[in-house]
Amino acid sequence: CLGDLPTAAAISSRFEKHRGTALSFVYIGSNIGGAIGPILATGIAAYAGWRSGYFTIGALAWTLVIPAFFFVQNRPNPSPEEASREEGPTDAPAIAMALRTRDFWLIFWAIFVFYLYRLGVNTQLVAYLSDAGYSEGLATASYSLMVGIGIAGKLGAGQIADRIGAK
Repeated sequence: CLGDLPTAAAISSRFEKHRGTALSFVYIGSNIGGAIGPILATGIAAYAGWRSGYFTIGALAWTLVIPAFFFVQNRPNPSPEEASREEGPTDAPAIAMALRTRDFWLIFWAIFVFYLYRLGVNTQLVAYLSDAGYSEGLATASYSLMVGIGIAGKLGAGQIADRIGAK
């Protein structure tokens, strides 16, 4: 329930104007957490070991995420016009038709390459820099800075999206 699609659906359904800006503010949460998390985990690991670092981050996530589900409101009932727009074909021919579109494959490959980078490079960067001779503190700070810089990119992209529109 925390992925890009459920998040985009939840936010987009609540904003008609400034939708891009609203999405950008929601999505910078991943950058803020991604910038703070490694520093926090490294500090805990230096004090109490890496297992304690992982446990603390996981416990913090569960403590914050699970209660949040009780505060998220259901989407308001759509108007008849919105409901007719949202009801799309759900049968196999519609899926086969989507698989034949250029847009589907552009999105598929963009997401594929992004996660190839994100999971292949990002998750190994601190270990790589440490192995290359950088201190663990500097490696962690570099990673946090890299992720933190993404905040500006997302906020800028939200502004651009609002100016050029969804089409």
